Amino acid sequence: MMRINASSSKELKANFNSYTAQLLAFLLTLKSSQHELKKFMIWLNHLITCEAILMTMKYLLMLTLTAILIINGCIQKQNDKIKIGVMFSNLKELRFQKESSIMEQFIKEKNYEYLLRDAENDPSKQERQFAELKNEGIKVLIISVVNNNVGKSIIKEANKNGIITIMYDGFIGSEFLNYCIRFSDKEVGKYMAGYALKNVPEGNYMILGGDGRNENAPLIRSGIMEVLNTSIAASKVKIVYNNFMEEWSADEVYAAVKKYYKLSAEERVDAIILSSDNMATGAIKALEELKPTKWPLITGQDGSLTACLNILQGKQSMSVLKDSKKIAGQTALMAIQCAEGKTPETNGFTTAKGNTGEIKIPSFFIDLEVVDSASIYGLIKRGIYTKESLGLVN
Repeated sequence: MMRINASSSKELKANFNSYTAQLLAFLLTLKSSQHELKKFMIWLNHLITCEAILMTMKYLLMLTLTAILIINGCIQKQNDKIKIGVMFSNLKELRFQKESSIMEQFIKEKNYEYLLRDAENDPSKQERQFAELKNEGIKVLIISVVNNNVGKSIIKEANKNGIITIMYDGFIGSEFLNYCIRFSDKEVGKYMAGYALKNVPEGNYMILGGDGRNENAPLIRSGIMEVLNTSIAASKVKIVYNNFMEEWSADEVYAAVKKYYKLSAEERVDAIILSSDNMATGAIKALEELKPTKWPLITGQDGSLTACLNILQGKQSMSVLKDSKKIAGQTALMAIQCAEGKTPETNGFTTAKGNTGEIKIPSFFIDLEVVDSASIYGLIKRGIYTKESLGLVN
């Protein structure tokens, strides 16, 4: 803060021009804190006597400084952006990269700060990243968790610190979770199994689910089995392999498929139901090396660009499309509404068992659709992919 050395009103009058110059320079900088400005006003009030000649100057100075206090406060408020934290389990997935960019654009357009973290499927790293975001002072947290245990821990800690949580593309049974935006995982399983059954009504099926520690994977599995159970009971469909893959890993799928084919050389596989497009790439890689006499039907979910390319090449049969624009845009809108102190838009509830009984989490469900060789061209018309990106330009 500027310092004015004066011991009396007489000196103040004598050096008025000098003080005025100092004050003007001080006002132009606008760098003093509000605390310093208040101290200066108190000092000025004490210093200036009630002589008539100085009264006008006193009030003008105090009025000016009061105005600056207000302006300075407004500037500080504008610069103090509300922070929205976004945590992805693994940004290596192209779908998540695309959705992060969409959310970032929406959130920054509203003048909020977008703080992104990628856990790279590492639970410990995701916990550390949350601690960083908490210290950064985030108001809202959008999170895609690595697994349930770390997810529950983070959500509980967020609640303790007054941070609003939005579970992204999934669900955790925690009474501390505020909202979730998701696709119905059970419906995803039904879509995949229904497509497989329609095209391969009889035969040997392999089922490779996501990470069993993640609540999404068992829900997808339950949808698959609900559709297949009747055909299994009628001995039309035989499940020759059924297991969860750690971290939804394509490498785990690759190893599992190769091992099964080598150990069961005489047993043909007619369909492989995989819980994600990324996992499907592992099966496709294994099959390309194994060169089976019959290429099985292969499912996936996400409707990723890689999946669409594989569908066009006949390597993957279908994918359950998760429209990135819809889920990312709606998530950003929910986060902004939370940041503004509003109740975000939801269209249903997700129920689960919590520590204190059944819990109902306000949720927004995004519609699903099947993408296969017959419907893939509709994605171009809707602007989800371009002809160029799908390699359809002559």
